[in-house]
Order: sequence, then structure tokens, then C-alpha cells
Amino acid sequence: MSGNWRRLAAALTVLASVTALLRWLAVSNAGTVSTSYLLVVLVVAATSRVLVAIVTSIAAMLCLNFFFLPPIGNLTIAEPHNWVALFAFLAVSLVASHLSAVAHARTEEAVGRRDELARLFDLSRDVLMMTDSPEALAVLARSVARRFVRMSGEGLLLAVRDHGPGIAPADLPHVFERFYRGSSAKARASGTGMGLWIVRGLLAVEQGRVWAENCPDGGARFTIVVPAAMKDVS
Repeated sequence: MSGNWRRLAAALTVLASVTALLRWLAVSNAGTVSTSYLLVVLVVAATSRVLVAIVTSIAAMLCLNFFFLPPIGNLTIAEPHNWVALFAFLAVSLVASHLSAVAHARTEEAVGRRDELARLFDLSRDVLMMTDSPEALAVLARSVARRFVRMSGEGLLLAVRDHGPGIAPADLPHVFERFYRGSSAKARASGTGMGLWIVRGLLAVEQGRVWAENCPDGGARFTIVVPAAMKDVS
């Protein structure tokens, strides 16, 4: 959340700077002003979450109204065609913000999938190069750990996430309870609500743990930690 507040503060600072520059240059053409504001909104949408872009769009609309549409220095509008221009600017900036945010999210998802495919390709290459020997299983385990698992202070850490709607806040504290089924799963006949409870129990036997969380940019992440010690292999 703090990151979003910083991005919003930066966006509003840039918006104020653009407003001051346009006022200093005595720009009075509404088309030039709205285009300048729209560029700011697009840059914000490309680098921040959609909520930050929406707030920036509304702030830009207020600046356009207050500083550049007659009567100047007032949030009222004297001429009817300026109402049309104002709401057209707001609509365009909101739609552009949404489209830019969607494109940004899909780009991040594509990059993540590319990295996952690269790791899977490397793992498949490791498997093809393995020989049929008593050490084959240990070699495979090390290959999987090297590609997909990282060490933390607690041990081996494995995280899996998706880019879907995430877990409902009401369900999040209960997803590892026995027989618990989330609100979206109750409409399906399949499933018993036992899977995640079993996972937590198996990890508890090994002094490990598992938890779920919603990601700030959408989707859910499940993280597993298993106690382990680093061992030098010579």
C-alpha cells in the first residue's frame, strides 16, 4: 500500500508541475491542456496500478476545470460545450488508464510465464541428460530445487501464484481448515475441502508451514516452507 501512496504522490506532483508550467506559459487552449494532462495520466497508468491512474485522472479533470476553463479559478463551467469537453476528457483518460493498466498487467504475466517456461525447459534438459543410476533421484531433486526452490532463513521456500481474482477476504483465514470450501467452490459438486488441510498437516509433521495470501497486483500466492540445511557438495 505504501508503494501506491508514493506513486500517487509522485503523480500528483507531476500533475501540479505540468499545471504550473502551462500557467506560466499562458496556455489557454483547452485541447493543448487536456492533451498534456492525458499524457501524464497515460504515463501514470503504465507505471502504477489502475486505482492510482483513476485518482490522477480525476485530479487532472479538476485542474482542467479550475485553471483553464472559464470562469477561471472556479469549479463551475459557464459554457455548455465546455461540459462536453470536460466529461469527454474524463472518459478518455479513464478508458486509457484502464487499457494501459490491463496491458501492463498482461505484460508482467507474459514475462512471468516466459520465465516459468524457461525454467521448465532447463529442467527437461537436465532430465534428458540424466543417466540411469542410483543417484538419479538425488540429481533430479537437486535440479528441481535449483530451478524452482530458493532458500530462506527458515529453509526451502516454494511459492506458487496465479493471476486470477484471488481469494475472497472472508475465505482467506479458513482455507486450510478441514472440510472448508470457499464461497466460489460451493457451487461445484466436486471437492471435499480436505486438500489444503492435508498439506498443512504433512508440513507440520516436518516442522514446516504453508500460508496463502492475495497479491497486490491480483491473484493469489501459496507459499510452502520446509526446514532444511545447506550442505556443501564436493
